Formats: sequence, C-alpha cells, structure tokens
Amino acid sequence: MFSAPLIFACGEEVPEHEQTAHHYRVIPFQSNGVVKVTTRNESRKMEIGHEVKQNDLYIECFIHDFHFSKQNAGAAHVDGEGHIKLYINGAYVDSIYRAGFIIKDLPKGEHTIKIEVVQNDGRPYELVEEFTIDITE
Repeated sequence: MFSAPLIFACGEEVPEHEQTAHHYRVIPFQSNGVVKVTTRNESRKMEIGHEVKQNDLYIECFIHDFHFSKQNAGAAHVDGEGHIKLYINGAYVDSIYRAGFIIKDLPKGEHTIKIEVVQNDGRPYELVEEFTIDITE
C-alpha cells in the first residue's frame, strides 16, 4: 500500500504505554487537512491499510463518513465523530485521534492488532478490524 518511503513528523508528545514488559510507541501522522465526501444511502465502513517496515507498523485507516475528534473525547455522542481504540495482542494500548499512525519498536514475533472505532463517549460503532503481523527482525 505504501509505495514510497514514508517520513512523518509530529509536534505532539506521544505517551508510552507499558504492556507485558514492552513499551509501545504510537506516533500519529501529521494531518494535511480533512477532505469530507458525502454520499447517500451508504453505511459507515472502514478499510485498513498496513505495512511492516523492520520492527515498525505503519497503519492508515479509511473510515467513510467519520471525523476524528480528540477535543470531544468523553463527551456526548455525535454521529460520525469519535476516535480509534488500539489493541495489541488483546491488550488496550492507546486511543488514536488520527487516521494514520505508526507503532514503533514492536518486538520480534507474531502480533495481533485490533482497531476499533468508537464514539466520543467510548461506545463502539461496530467497526472493528483485526489482523496479525509477524516481526522478523
């Protein structure tokens, strides 16, 4: 999916989360703006693109009719607004407020990645994608 080398910078401090004696670093891609496309009679759907580069996992989420909102996290539900909950090997790792991000420094071995789209109040949209990757380096 990613054809050219990707270099992303972000001016935000990214917290590290401890999970079974390993620290995962999740880095959001810098946003270049939002393009909103409206269509009729189409249900909300999600497509995930991912690529492993050494021990980093690049993820890009395409979610139809959806807007990421960090400022409204924990607030009342607004249809089509919310964030992603990221799970690695069954454990919650972080909430993500951008469509693209990198999981840095994954340890060698097989990892199950789960991406769940949730509303501002944390309730699921029933958009969940789960896939397995293998880090060989």
